[in-house]
Amino acid sequence: MEVARHNIKELDNNAAQLIEALERLNTTVALVDELRLKVFPRPGWTTPAEFALVAASLTSLRGHVETAAAFATAVAKAAQQVGQ
Repeated sequence: MEVARHNIKELDNNAAQLIEALERLNTTVALVDELRLKVFPRPGWTTPAEFALVAASLTSLRGHVETAAAFATAVAKAAQQVGQ
């Protein structure tokens, strides 16, 4: 049976790509904040159906981000425990 080789460069590249994705996600904070402060308060900015769609989308996006953050924290803590 062949032992799997650890490709640290590939692991590092994957982590670097994750960091880039998180940085891109962070740039959307300003976009969401602009919606919250400038768009949503405008009277009549949307129909009831569009409002429901935006509300559901925000709830779903928040859930995805919270899940990703929790998972990333769990992976980091577990990786630090390996080999101790």
